[in-house]
Parts: sequence; structure tokens; C-alpha cells
Amino acid sequence: MKLIFDAPNKVQSRWKDKLNEAAKICLANEGIMTDHVEISLSFVSEVEIQEMNRIHRNVDAVTDVLSFPMFEAGELAEAAERAAQKQKEPESVEPYLLLGDVVICEAQARRQAEEYGHSYDREVVYLFVHSMLHLLGSDHMEEEDKAVMRAQEEIIMRELNLTRENSMASALEEYADETERSICIADEKEECRVFEKLLAAGRDKAEIYKELIARAQSVLPLAYAPFSKFRVGAALLTKDDFVCTGVNIENSSFGATICAERTAFTKALSCGVKEFKAIAVVSSSGSAWPCGICRQFMKEFCSDDFEIISLNENGAVSVYTMEEILPEGFKL
Repeated sequence: MKLIFDAPNKVQSRWKDKLNEAAKICLANEGIMTDHVEISLSFVSEVEIQEMNRIHRNVDAVTDVLSFPMFEAGELAEAAERAAQKQKEPESVEPYLLLGDVVICEAQARRQAEEYGHSYDREVVYLFVHSMLHLLGSDHMEEEDKAVMRAQEEIIMRELNLTRENSMASALEEYADETERSICIADEKEECRVFEKLLAAGRDKAEIYKELIARAQSVLPLAYAPFSKFRVGAALLTKDDFVCTGVNIENSSFGATICAERTAFTKALSCGVKEFKAIAVVSSSGSAWPCGICRQFMKEFCSDDFEIISLNENGAVSVYTMEEILPEGFKL
């Protein structure tokens, strides 16, 4: 892989390794071989990026980062495969696949680092990761896409060991302004948190449903669904207003597949939590409702007024109780 800097002498040396590592992680997550990809990275002034923003996006304002992808959605995978095949030819001259250009405004990045309370280095790498995802076809025009992209960014930043405290919670900031930060019942020192507090006092159910849906959406990138391509995320609310998330995990032996709902429940139960109020279930496309096995599984631990929340492809929220979705469920 080639990461080309427009002014390499001006780029701080400690950035180069992290930026290269970030690019490789982004490419690997999309299944693209990294040894034949080329990316251009420029650092510019406020005046320069405002002019670019005006010309290319018709927005006459300073911004933090701009992305200029070389491929439309759906074209990149085929182009990457062609480049990989060509590189295997005996007399190949190392053809490179130009992925696109990333442009970062240094002054804006520094302001944002101060505003968010983390290092300038972290902000620069974060903006590069954000732009890389754009080059690879992600966007944030729709709310669901935005939540998924934010979660992808935070996962990559964690792999780079550039997290800020409770970084996964930052993907939810536009959905929940005052959410208490994470607490892990099993071990508060672990970086990966099992539970996050949800502030329910003074909030109506519609607001709580919206936040649970957002938390379920934030973990969609973690789903393992190579066979169905149908990612599902779940956010389980405990009686004392903590949230535990889960995703679907498929298996070559289809019967061994675990649904997102049961993943969330087993995580919580493994920590000794056995009382629950609600669960939000979302998917990567369209509505997602618990299957029959999940309904009976939940019945084992939930009262009849336990609520199941789902978001359909039109953005409408539906809510049913345990009794409504499994009227004849049983317990021994």
C-alpha cells in the first residue's frame, strides 16, 4: 500500500505509522488487499479547504476533512479484484489501485481536539479514518447509516489504541445528550464494557425507545453474518436501567447461529443480571423481530409486560409486550 503525502517533510513522523496502520485496518475490514492500493493525503489551511468545499460541495465554509473517492458505490470491489489479479502477472510493474484523496484542515482539527478534550494526534487519525470510510463507500446521509459509520470509526480507533474514555458511547451522542458513562459489572477495569447506564428519570418512553434503538444500531458493524448478510443488533434494558448490547453470530453449521437477542441476554445473565424491562432489535435492512426460539428464550426471564421494540425500513417504531408476541409461552 502507498500512502502519499503531498508535503511529506511537514507531516509529523509519529503520524505516518498510525495513518498507515489505520488505512490497512480500513481496507482489511472491507476485504481489500492492501498491497496494491494507493491513497493521497494532504494537509491544508482553512482558506484552502473552504475553497475546496465551495467548489466541490457548494458549501462556502471551513470543514475538517474532505474525501474524494475514485469509485462509485459497488465499483470498488471489482476494481480491487482486477488490480490484485493483474499484480500476479509475471511481468507486473506493481499496478496500484488509486482509492482516492483525503484532505485534512490542520487548524480545524486542532480546534476540534481542544473542544472534544482529546489529543491533536487522535483527532488527525480519526479524521483520516472517517475519510477512509468515505473512500470505501460509507456515508452518513441517513440516520441509520450515520450510526453505523460512527460505530465503525470507533471500532477502528480502538484497534489503533487511540480510544478516548468510553469511546463507543460517543457514537450515540447525537441520540442521547446526557447518558452516564459505562460501567462493567464484571470488571470495571476492562476496556470492553458489558453494561452502559441509561438515564431514564424524567424521560418519556418514546425517548427511551429512541436511545435503545440507537444503541442497537451502533453495534451492527460487529455482527458476524457472512451467509445471510443480514446484520442484527439488539440493546437490552435491565430493571435498573443499564443497557447490554448483542449482535447475531452466524455459523457454518446453521443451527449453531446465535441471534442478537440471545447474545445480549446471555451476556447479561453471565454477569448475574436476571431482571429486564425491554429490548430494541434492529437490522441492516428492514424490520427485525425475535424468532420463535428467541421469544421462548426471553420468556424464561421476562414478565408479560417486557417490551420488544423494532424499527422498520421507513423509520417507524413498533412496540409489543412479551405477552403479545408469545401469548402461550411457558415456564417449567
